[in-house]
Amino acid sequence: MRAAWIVVLACGCGRLGFDPGGGGGNDGGGLLDDGARRDATSGLDASIDGGPCVLGPWGTPTPLPGVNTADDELGPWLSADRRELFFSSDRTGLTLDVYRATRADVAAGFDAAAAVANLNSDFGDDVDVVLSDDGLTLWYADVSGGPLLIEEMVRTVPGAPFAVADSYIELRDPGATGGASDDSSDRSPSLSADRLEILFSSERFGLDADIYRSTRGSPTGSWLLASRVDDLSASGATDVAVARSPDDQQVLLSRRIGGGAFKLYVADRQGAGFSAPTPFAPAAADGDQRDAAWSTDGRTIVYASSQAGGAGGYDLYQIERSCL
Repeated sequence: MRAAWIVVLACGCGRLGFDPGGGGGNDGGGLLDDGARRDATSGLDASIDGGPCVLGPWGTPTPLPGVNTADDELGPWLSADRRELFFSSDRTGLTLDVYRATRADVAAGFDAAAAVANLNSDFGDDVDVVLSDDGLTLWYADVSGGPLLIEEMVRTVPGAPFAVADSYIELRDPGATGGASDDSSDRSPSLSADRLEILFSSERFGLDADIYRSTRGSPTGSWLLASRVDDLSASGATDVAVARSPDDQQVLLSRRIGGGAFKLYVADRQGAGFSAPTPFAPAAADGDQRDAAWSTDGRTIVYASSQAGGAGGYDLYQIERSCL
């Protein structure tokens, strides 16, 4: 476990699920006004056996099977079918690299993970992986040659190698001269479904990490000047690893107050801003809990924790719920 890392690590992943803790740090089901649950991707009522699906409370967190080692596993991202997993680990050296694991059945453990060679640099950490819903576009934070920079990668079909598509250098703090500043370290990208808004965490000029937001006019355009999201960034706290829900009405983030442990918090969209983040009670435990990501159906959350009883410093856990 590397103490220096936990000061600034942001979550890789996840943009899915909604009302994860009942909106107030509890473990309730979070029903809509009509008593039904909207489907995470279509906006319609989810269904099971042709009827409405009302999701129950979150279960007990369990280790993600087949993944954890005596080293650190962080920043998980789970595919829509829950059969492909990306995460970062330092299992083969002093820096964090991106790994990929697959499984044939969602009830089974993952097969042995392999490093994703074309995502990993020789200079430092590669972290915070998140993919588009079709699995063909990947965003992550890469440290090659300087502070962490958010990169975009693409592939032609799921399972194929990724190729570099874009570097989001324009998200860097412009500094006093108006040009991109090397004093900014950006990570934890979370894009809207239309790819016109990005939330991410950033350290600016050595200050604690906060949540920032930027927009652009087209999915391939340049990002505008990023601004701090005050609703999600607390004074005296480190706020990282933001992940948006599939309907974009909630976010989960990792917050460390003072010198305490990282804990998961949830906040609701309120107009152009967010409600005050509240603790996500279902994941409460000793140690750090961070880097949350949802499955697209809102039934599974995966995250990293350093709680007692794990295999290593940080391990990956999952919380699940089902239709009542």
